[in-house]
Amino acid sequence: MYAIQWDVDSLDWKEICADDIYKNVTSKVKNGSIVLFHNAALHTPEALPRIIETLQKENYQFVTVDNLIYKDNYKIDHTGKQIKCDGTSTTATASSETTSATASVSNVETTKAETTSAKNISAIATAVK
Repeated sequence: MYAIQWDVDSLDWKEICADDIYKNVTSKVKNGSIVLFHNAALHTPEALPRIIETLQKENYQFVTVDNLIYKDNYKIDHTGKQIKCDGTSTTATASSETTSATASVSNVETTKAETTSAKNISAIATAVK
């Protein structure tokens, strides 16, 4: 099991309008971001198609956590960045071909994606009671 931290909060849990969710996400996202959404938020379904379309036009691809995280000898620090167990910071090499929309690790740059001008991003949906 790996600890995964988001770096972009859509703030959809505040029940803000779809336009504000869109602005929150698109203004803060960067290569390797995890975007946090909540499945019970009222306006998230309305905001998502526009967010996805905008980010894809900016060469973002939606990838799985598995394609971005190191599996051995690494930990996640308090900012969500992958750190080698010896204490040095690093960047991950990930596949840019995967386009399934699940979760990715924040603040991780992808070497292969950089060579193809693609940027990896993903969204996390959390369940709330």
